[in-house]
Amino acid sequence: LPGVAVVEPIPQFVLSVLSSNPSPTETIPIPEAIDAIQPPLKPYQRAGVEFALQRRGRCLLGDEMGLGKTLQALAVALAYRSEWPVLVICPPSLKFVWKDQILEWLKDHVRGDQVQVIMKGKDTIQSDAKFVIVGYPLMNNSKFQTRPNGSK
Repeated sequence: LPGVAVVEPIPQFVLSVLSSNPSPTETIPIPEAIDAIQPPLKPYQRAGVEFALQRRGRCLLGDEMGLGKTLQALAVALAYRSEWPVLVICPPSLKFVWKDQILEWLKDHVRGDQVQVIMKGKDTIQSDAKFVIVGYPLMNNSKFQTRPNGSK
């Protein structure tokens, strides 16, 4: 039927991640690299980063516009630097805003050529990219729905 999507079961690895329940009272120290961000995080931004780290980075930052969610997200990403690359999915109009913010706040950790903005579905993802920024509409492209091992 036109306009009808096939819904598949939630993969087991997703269910495992969602069922893991890190203790919100668990104290996670903020890595030194995050403390080195200048200017420093505001107290409420730091609290948001601590919240995310207590949950192993699995949270949704939902503050009002203009309160620094991008910076908080980048600080959390920095805490998980060993797991890079980072996929940023955002409105198409904000792709270059994200790139600029990454280069501003993480200038000691990432070079400009390591932040890739995907413009077209046929763009090839750089093997050395630390951040890959994609607009929502391109997420329908099968390239972004396939794992490196070829599975969906």
